[in-house]
Amino acid sequence: MKLMTWRPPSSEGDAPVVDPTARTATYRAAKQFGFELETAGVISLRVLQGMILVSLYEIGHAIYPAAFMSVAASVRYAQGLGIQPGGMQRLKLPLSWVEEEERKRVWWSAFLLDRLSGMTCPGCPAAIDEPRPEDPLPTDDALWDEGATKVPFSPLLKNPVSMEFGRFALLIQAFVLLSKVLRLVSSRDEQSHLLKDEAQQLERTVKALLYFGQMECKWRNGVPSCELHSISHISLITMYTSPKIPVEMPDNFIEPLADVLDSSNYEHMVTAARRGRDEISPFLIQILYLTSVQLLKRERPKNGGDWGETRVEKLKTALMWLDKRWQLAGVFHQALEAQQIALSRETSN
Repeated sequence: MKLMTWRPPSSEGDAPVVDPTARTATYRAAKQFGFELETAGVISLRVLQGMILVSLYEIGHAIYPAAFMSVAASVRYAQGLGIQPGGMQRLKLPLSWVEEEERKRVWWSAFLLDRLSGMTCPGCPAAIDEPRPEDPLPTDDALWDEGATKVPFSPLLKNPVSMEFGRFALLIQAFVLLSKVLRLVSSRDEQSHLLKDEAQQLERTVKALLYFGQMECKWRNGVPSCELHSISHISLITMYTSPKIPVEMPDNFIEPLADVLDSSNYEHMVTAARRGRDEISPFLIQILYLTSVQLLKRERPKNGGDWGETRVEKLKTALMWLDKRWQLAGVFHQALEAQQIALSRETSN
């Protein structure tokens, strides 16, 4: 847990930045301790939870290829425990629904990280197979937090989304759709009409989940789920920009999305990063970058002019502040600056 609270050192003021890298002594100690537990043959859910946290840390701070290896190791360890749906559990039988729910949530967390790391390596095989429609999803988050005595409703993946779904279950639904999109764009099927039919069906499903997320927010009178919104739009952008998928991006897609990312719903996340808060999700960083890449093509200044007050600059500023929590944002910020320079040179020639 101490590792997860680490933030990149601030360069503000007179204090010099001693070590800006996320490969800290605490990180190296956590990796070494995990390795020693594995080699000692320790079988424990707590060990797996620690491995997942280390994997998230590596993804959020762009520590590659270690992140790929850690996620894969977490998945194999989880399968070794047998906590996957239908698996032969090697742990003691759960004494309550809370214990069973914890194992379920840990497994789905490994699935989310597997797909999240796969986004940075298109075409790389996933460590976890596609979930089955009968796989159970986590129960409502509020009941889980309260530790309710009565066993709550646990939806299946194939169930239509409803208000009984918790936000974690909805996020899993979004990742399952993203997984299908990633599989589709890396498909070797050459029949474009079949790819188009499947892509259009996926597009409708993703948009329906987005719409439900908006309705769920209004029903609960809460803050919109930035994670659900981000992952769903990542699925759409991935589909629209793939040269293999004959589905065009709507004309009114990117600009409104950029306006949403610059709105108050997301602004509080960036503000939280500026204040050093820990509630920032790495999922937000990915959608900011993908949206900015698309905007670069639309907002390119003529004759190598200044980018000025373009939407790209606003999203780049958000990435700069998010770098105070996750260094992945800084990596994407630098990538965008390099692309801007290249585009400016092209237009000035």
